Amino acid sequence: MVVPRAFAHRSRHVHRAQHSPQARQQAVPALKQKLGGYLGCWSGYYIGSSSNYSNRWERHRGNGWRKMVVLYEAWSAGIAADIERELITWSRGTGFRVEGENRARGGEGILGDRSRHHIYVLVR
Repeated sequence: MVVPRAFAHRSRHVHRAQHSPQARQQAVPALKQKLGGYLGCWSGYYIGSSSNYSNRWERHRGNGWRKMVVLYEAWSAGIAADIERELITWSRGTGFRVEGENRARGGEGILGDRSRHHIYVLVR
């Protein structure tokens, strides 16, 4: 079986945060649905955030990850940290056939001095 070359890409429909808590909360159910499609099909996953997802992919891809998908673009560090935490917490309680590889609760690696932050999922 030929394994495809590892790659990172933005999901065709990356959700972008508006500047209101209501808009963020409206996006979360769609993100959970999209994330669920990835988590049920792979042998491992990791949910993360980064202000530069291309650089982050370069650091991750040598560790057995086959794909990175950018799910969400946030305009503030606070929004990104909140959404990353919520998705990690949600994924831990879903009963997917594999457990996520996140050890922390999320949001720890976000730098507040960037204008955009991306939420992504890595899959094995």
